[in-house]
Amino acid sequence: MINKRLISIFSVFFLVTMMAVVMATNRSYKLNTYKYYIYIWNMFLAWIPFIFSLIVHNMYYKGKGNINNILIFICMCIWLLFYPNAPYIITDFIHISVSKYPFKIEDTLEFQRNFWIWYDFILIAFCALIGYLLGVASLYLNQIIVKDKFNNLVSWIFVSIVSFLSGYGIYLGRFVRFNSWDIVSNPIKLFGYIINSFKLEAIYFSLMFATVLLFTYVLVYSLINFKNNPE
Repeated sequence: MINKRLISIFSVFFLVTMMAVVMATNRSYKLNTYKYYIYIWNMFLAWIPFIFSLIVHNMYYKGKGNINNILIFICMCIWLLFYPNAPYIITDFIHISVSKYPFKIEDTLEFQRNFWIWYDFILIAFCALIGYLLGVASLYLNQIIVKDKFNNLVSWIFVSIVSFLSGYGIYLGRFVRFNSWDIVSNPIKLFGYIINSFKLEAIYFSLMFATVLLFTYVLVYSLINFKNNPE
């Protein structure tokens, strides 16, 4: 069975996700539109790597044998495939660019006081935070396993590689509009694009996303370690 701390973390994530779902559903109902359900969908995609990290964590510490190791490897591959979906949700902030939060009246800078404009901002920020933290939690759980299996250095190499692969994954998702399941449903097109996509635009965007992911993860990791070792 999964330990009590992981059950507690799962429960908190589930609770805040349901809160975000209620907010998105309420907004969709008010406007009679389905467009806000995209945030629910993106959070669902962010949950997939978190679930697989829990499965891997449970199998690693509870299971034994070669078959168990093979299953762990398969689940880790699936986790890596879906992991970029978690931080990807941060790019949903692009949707608020259509709303003019600040504006000028003569020479005075004013801010929108329309409740629903700010509701949208909070909704997107809330969903992005949940998705990002789901990704951080899943990466942290897998780093623990890599560290236990090898050593601390290898675990940070693992984190760095995952961060840079995720940066590229975010680029593919946001700009090229590929999805994680394209590796199964449309692998030829996906790999064909990957082979021909090593250009400056892809490199710049991938490095930008990856650097932010890596250093914010280091920050969260440091906070977790500070809590465990306050002295």
